[in-house]
Amino acid sequence: MINAETNEVGGKMKAKLLSIAALLVMTGCSSTTTVPVSAPSDDSSKQVVPATSTQPASSRNIEPTTKSANNGSQSAVERLLDQAQQQQQQGRYSSASSSIERAIRIAPSNPVPYAQLAKLKQHMGDNNSARQLANKALSLQPPASTRREMRSLLDSI
Repeated sequence: MINAETNEVGGKMKAKLLSIAALLVMTGCSSTTTVPVSAPSDDSSKQVVPATSTQPASSRNIEPTTKSANNGSQSAVERLLDQAQQQQQQGRYSSASSSIERAIRIAPSNPVPYAQLAKLKQHMGDNNSARQLANKALSLQPPASTRREMRSLLDSI
């Protein structure tokens, strides 16, 4: 009789622990982002730069990334590449380079960040790094448009 009661209590305890674990996992997967909003100013000459781009990736000349089992890392790579492109447009080349390098650390087998960094390095006048990065991008079998861009970059160096 004691064994039956112990098993029943143990079973209920396991069920509660599994419920708590599932709740913790679900809570850990969700995230919220708070974006500070400033009061509008009377100076209409200031340009407002949105926190995220509203353009689809295809209109920003960013190749879609290859599929992987970890969709979270892919979206992180895309966000970093978007961020890098915005930083480059603002003339913040060092920051753009750092953002792309983070994308490469997240997805080292994705050719797109290497290609974007190669173009940035060429723009910055670092042709040696641009050449190495273009060759690395090509070695990872990029999409056809990226392959053409990298071959063109290598021809121009």
